[in-house]
Amino acid sequence: MVCVVALKIAAVSALPAGLRLQLLLLAPTLGRWSIVLLATLFPYGRESGLGAPLKVAATRRALLLASLLPLAGCLTLGPVGVLCGLVASVVALGLGRWLMRLLPGLTGDSYGAACELVEATVWLSAAPLARVWA
Repeated sequence: MVCVVALKIAAVSALPAGLRLQLLLLAPTLGRWSIVLLATLFPYGRESGLGAPLKVAATRRALLLASLLPLAGCLTLGPVGVLCGLVASVVALGLGRWLMRLLPGLTGDSYGAACELVEATVWLSAAPLARVWA
């Protein structure tokens, strides 16, 4: 946990000042969106659990509605934001597929791990992307 927090602090400090506030809002938004994405696309691994109600509510319509704000945030940032959105999608889907090879389905812990991984990856990739595209 300490390493993840330190990694996030370092990644945020490397962000360009002009994009820092927007990316401080976008990365957690994409992280939470990844939970809805995974809950919609992958089966749940247990009959019950803390993530079960989320899985029940995760419909394609819910995913569409949950995608509106992150999509708007990505488009507002221009190429850097769009690329961060693509990175978030690839990381979330890749993690979901990898976990499905190991587990019978995803759980609330899987959703939480995806959120943290997507958030950290967006921050880590945003600074290099901003240097190239901004």
